[in-house]
Order: sequence, then structure tokens, then C-alpha cells
Amino acid sequence: MSFRTGGTGIPMMAAGGAAGVITIWDLEKQQLVTVLKDAHDASLSRLFFFSGEPLLMSSGTDNSLKQWLFDDAAGTARLLKFRSGHAAPPSLVRYYADGRRLLSAGHDRAFRVFSTIQDQQSRELSQNHTARRAKKLKIEEAELKLGRVVGVDACEVRERDWSNVITAHEGDTAAYVWRLQNCALGEHVLLPPSPTYHEHQLSQLQQQGQQQQKETSFSPVTAVCLSKCGNFGFVGSASGRLDRYNMQSGMHRGCYQRATTPSTCTPLFTAHDGAIYGICPDACNRWTVSAGFDGTLRIWDFKKQSLVAEIPVGVSISKLVQHATTGLLAAACDDLVIRMYDIDARRLVRRFKGHRDRISDLQMSEDGKWLLSSSLDNTLRVWDVPG
Repeated sequence: MSFRTGGTGIPMMAAGGAAGVITIWDLEKQQLVTVLKDAHDASLSRLFFFSGEPLLMSSGTDNSLKQWLFDDAAGTARLLKFRSGHAAPPSLVRYYADGRRLLSAGHDRAFRVFSTIQDQQSRELSQNHTARRAKKLKIEEAELKLGRVVGVDACEVRERDWSNVITAHEGDTAAYVWRLQNCALGEHVLLPPSPTYHEHQLSQLQQQGQQQQKETSFSPVTAVCLSKCGNFGFVGSASGRLDRYNMQSGMHRGCYQRATTPSTCTPLFTAHDGAIYGICPDACNRWTVSAGFDGTLRIWDFKKQSLVAEIPVGVSISKLVQHATTGLLAAACDDLVIRMYDIDARRLVRRFKGHRDRISDLQMSEDGKWLLSSSLDNTLRVWDVPG
């Protein structure tokens, strides 16, 4: 609770509780003035009236701080300004715009951009006005939000032209694009096209291949990536499918597929046998590298979408990161070893051992000298790449 007494204005008492609602009372008339419904998304932790000013500050366990202004003769309040972060633990963070901004996602299903220079520019990216729609439908806002972000990539080159951020969401079969300039969800949803059937023209063998393609078209997205030019988006799925899309139009621009197997003569409509957890195109759009559960690095021709080479790793790969200038690529493997490959030479050049639990993320410094890794063993390690 907090009290507003003395000075000008109505003597008031503000009270907040576990429901995130603030009630304002007139102390002279001993009656309710107004109720601030959904003031916070969780319980209130503190209320404070500024002395001699019509301002009330509130904070809640939803990790937000709000300032309310009483500029009405009737004593009602309106939200003046606020600062907020993730209401649940963040799970993914990426630098953007040379470190001037941060893209972050958390278990609260929010996707946010933070400015490292001016906090006033930090905000949550809009998901088609979920708060307004939830209020109209009388449901929780979290029910309308997209699932937790499990993969993200951004390209600053095309920020002013079209959507320049791509995300994968937990359990979702589609990838989503965002216009960071507008801080809002983009106009396209990236979904692979459904296969077309012509059973009267296909042999039994071809029909089996079409059925395989249909099954792989609707599996959860597990990895996303943008080309360095910002024109193309790559989407990898749990079924091993790898697709390319045009970011401006959202149109499907092909699927990376392996050749027909000699033993069965059956077309392999997937890029990998199992989920894809990493996609890395090079800076010149010559090739694309993908990796995943099957423990194989596959190098694809960017335009022809054909398989160029394979590098067997021998163990499942959970994370993939590359340094575009040097052509070095680091893979976090399930045996807790980080393996670094020279993609141009197509050979293993480094092994980094030390983590005692699953590696949760990888990043490389701009100059390519440092490799950073985080792990569930509660450590953050910095590896010297040249050494």
C-alpha cells in the first residue's frame, strides 16, 4: 500500500495484491475511486506515491516498473511510462547492430529488443496486438502468443527494406519473420508447400516417395538462418527437411535434398536423417552447411541445392556457428566436445574439451580469435582459436 496525503489533490490510498490489480481509494469520502485492472501481469511488490506530485510508481514480480499519472479531476489514472524486461527467465540472446542492440527471447513467450545505449528504445516486439485481442476474448495474453523462441537469426543489411529477423518456435511447424524497424511481426509465415499428388501418373515407388515428402512437410522447425545478404531465409525441421525462402515475398525457393539411394532407388526428400540443429550459409552465397542429429556435416550448393560434400562427425550435433571471413565452423556435439572445421579444406582443425554437461550455446568473436561456449555445467568458457 501507499498513501498520498498533503498538498493539492484528493488524499488517496493505493493498494495492490497478488492478482496484479491496483485499487485507488478516496480517504476523505472513504470510497473507491478507480481500479487499474491488469496493471501488472503478476503480483505487486511495491507501490509508492511521489510527495507533492500526482504520480504513483508500481513494481511487480513480472519484472516491470510503471508510473501512473493522476491528471483527472475525478481521480482516475493513466499509464505515463514504464520499463520492463522478461517476466520469465530469458533463454536466448543475440547481439545486433554491432552490439548497439540485443535480441532476446524467454520462457514468457516474449521476443524483445534491448538498446545498450538508450533504455527508452527497449521494447517487446508486437505479435499482432495480443494484449488487445486477449482482453476482447477475455483470455490470458500468453494463450495468443507464439511459443518459446528456440532459434533466431537477423541481418542488418535489409532492415529498411523488408523483414530482417527470422525465428523458430517450440513445437511450431512454421518459421516467422519480423520487421525490426517496426518492432512487429512480419507479414509472412514460412511454411513448406504441400506435395501435389498425381497418383494415376505415378508408380508405386513414386507414391511412396511422395508420402515421405508429405510426412516431412509438417514437422516442428528446429533451426533457422538468414543469408548474409538478407535476401534468403533457411528453415530446418525435426524431420531433417531443409528449405529456402525469399524474405521479401515469403515464397518458397526450393528444398535441399539428397540424391536417390542406389539400394532402393527411393528419392531422399530430406537433407538429414533426423532433426537439423544448425544451418550456416557462407558470405558469398556459394554453399550452405547443415548439421543435426545424424552427426553429419553436409555442404550444399547454394543455388543448385544439391549435395556437394559430407563430413562425418560420428556424434550428434546440437549447435553450429561459423566465422564468415575465415570459413571456420564450430560444432557443439553431444559428447561435450566442440569440434572446429575448415569448410574450404573440409577437414577437422581443432577440438575443445572441458565442459561436463550439455553445451547450450556457441558464439565466435568478430575477429575469429575467440570461441565462446555456455553449458549446463554452470560455466561460460572462452577458447583461444589460433592457439
